[in-house]
Amino acid sequence: MQKTKNIIFLAVISIGLFGGVSFISAATLEVGTGRTYSTIQAAVNASVAGDTVLVYPGTYNENVLIPDGKQGTATSPIIIKAQYPARKPLDGGAWADTADKRSVVNAGSGVAGFYNDDYSNVVSNIIIDGFYITGGGAPDAGVASGGIYFQNDNNIWIRNNVILDTNPYASLISNGERTGNIHLMFTRDSLIQNNYLENTYAKSYARSAFLINVNGGNGGVNNIAEYNEGYIGSGAAEGSFAYIHYGANNTIYRYNYILSENSQAVSLYARFRDSLNFVITNNYIHSTAQQGAWIIHENTESGAVEQHIINNNTLV
Repeated sequence: MQKTKNIIFLAVISIGLFGGVSFISAATLEVGTGRTYSTIQAAVNASVAGDTVLVYPGTYNENVLIPDGKQGTATSPIIIKAQYPARKPLDGGAWADTADKRSVVNAGSGVAGFYNDDYSNVVSNIIIDGFYITGGGAPDAGVASGGIYFQNDNNIWIRNNVILDTNPYASLISNGERTGNIHLMFTRDSLIQNNYLENTYAKSYARSAFLINVNGGNGGVNNIAEYNEGYIGSGAAEGSFAYIHYGANNTIYRYNYILSENSQAVSLYARFRDSLNFVITNNYIHSTAQQGAWIIHENTESGAVEQHIINNNTLV
């Protein structure tokens, strides 16, 4: 699960070929009607390094808390996956091409579909794969979290998910920028790949439909976001597809597709702030309305040399 800075190696990860990583599964914990576990939470609680929590189609009304300190290893992560991924995997194979095949996590008015919010007890080497997530985002410790939320964790892989924006909670907290369909706070060495993210709800302040990575004591470095698809609806007030924030250094942001129907002159594509050495390449951004700005880059407060790479992006 641990990534290197070698871009060639990262490219192997990006197309879904995991042959170089040995996933040794100790057990498969099945979740669903008539299975060993009736809830995702119970199976996750029972899982150990190398286990796969396999979730069969159905609707699960849960806020799945990844327990504090729950850890896989680099060669034996804990995999939490739907039987049929909500998005067609990059390397092909069966997926939830009809609604009856979906493993739906309805977070309702809770914190998130999947989350860990404890700053002191690190969760690591966790894969969340293939869920259809709705609801979530209720304020938690001053933060409206969204569909998937991790704080101060590492080696979290989030892939092949559909996360719909049904979060009305951002206006209830003092800092409305701290919310998102996927919210990684102080989280490092993680991969966000091949997800569909939708932002249609009117928000106040700078709302992210995708990723917020806020620097803290351990920083939010060395993350990759790639091959994701986003939709920003006409009602999304001041929404960004990506908000890379405060010390999220060495972020790689590539091969993402964004469609916006919002005409507001704000950072609807990406806002990069106070970070060093990020790579923004080969993204495609399509708007049905004229934009005042697409990419906003704010200088680091420290005045450090940033050394960013920004090229081969298409704005239509």
